[in-house]
Amino acid sequence: MVNQGEAEVPKGAPRWLFWLILSCLSVFFAEVVTGSSPTGVISVWGVIALIPLYGLHAMILAALTHRRGTPHVAVMVAAGAVFGLYEAYITKVAWHPYFPTPGFRLIGLDMTAILWVILAYHPLMSFLVPVAVADALCLHTGQWRLWTPVKLRRVLLNPKQAPWTVAILGLLTGIFNATTHPKGNGLFTAVMMILNAGLIALLVTIWNRRSRGEMLPMKQGLPTGVGLLGAGLALEAVFLIQGSNIQVAFMPALRYQISIWVLYALFIWIFWRGSQQALVCEPPRRPHVFGQGPRALVLFGIFMGLGTISGERLPDPVKAVFLIVTILWIIGWSWWMYYKAFKLATRGIIKVVKDRRYGNSASLP
Repeated sequence: MVNQGEAEVPKGAPRWLFWLILSCLSVFFAEVVTGSSPTGVISVWGVIALIPLYGLHAMILAALTHRRGTPHVAVMVAAGAVFGLYEAYITKVAWHPYFPTPGFRLIGLDMTAILWVILAYHPLMSFLVPVAVADALCLHTGQWRLWTPVKLRRVLLNPKQAPWTVAILGLLTGIFNATTHPKGNGLFTAVMMILNAGLIALLVTIWNRRSRGEMLPMKQGLPTGVGLLGAGLALEAVFLIQGSNIQVAFMPALRYQISIWVLYALFIWIFWRGSQQALVCEPPRRPHVFGQGPRALVLFGIFMGLGTISGERLPDPVKAVFLIVTILWIIGWSWWMYYKAFKLATRGIIKVVKDRRYGNSASLP
């Protein structure tokens, strides 16, 4: 088991560099993949707005979920839901999406934005995937294997199958991108994807050379104590600055914000309780294979670009079916994870209730 207490950040590998890599990965998978911000981290907007927003969320939530070790994948998804709720007070998307939706509303909330963007896409692509990739590329603890489906994990650990798997994943991701943006932007978007992936791969290469590829538990690479408090204050400043400049006219009355407060409280409670039960993370036997190196990220970016260009040429009905199936699959998977996270969060409570009901006082706290 990886000892969370003894490991230290390798000399020559500054912790801020890992924070930057995690931040860039979050922006890449959240914004570049969908085409919402194709320039990603290589633009002024990406540096001054996206990296602080996504990076601070990712660092803080990863630090909180890893405070007792490697959390269950369902706990990571629940924490990702807290991440996604920034779409309420910063972008106001929870109440007024900037993309077309069926218009189904409940308690003032646009349910398409809630179910898809906030509670499905962000938990997966803004948080879980970036943290897992950061672990695979930089920390080499192998905990990403605990969050990855068994079949996918096997091929990524196979030196012969990993390159093809990464290429196929990139191609499918590019096709997904082609279904979410207007025609004619494919070539530009593809170039931006490759440049973003290349820049992050360069940062990863620098980190690995300075750290000499040493294994480092996620908890040790993230801010703690005063650093975590400072990150929290910085995130609050981001909310105040960006929230007061984006779609301000669509901020609803307080009675329509109560549902967002409830969602915040619910998912914070779920991931906080669930993260108290850490998983055993055995060190990998093969700490470095193709699927865990910066080359894989470059290959992913190249094939994602190719997928975007080729995806634009698909007939509209095919793109519509691909988009709908992808969205429904991610939504279904995320809610299955929420169910598991809720079970983890209530496990201790249910046990106490049962013990009291049947008079087993020895198990009471």
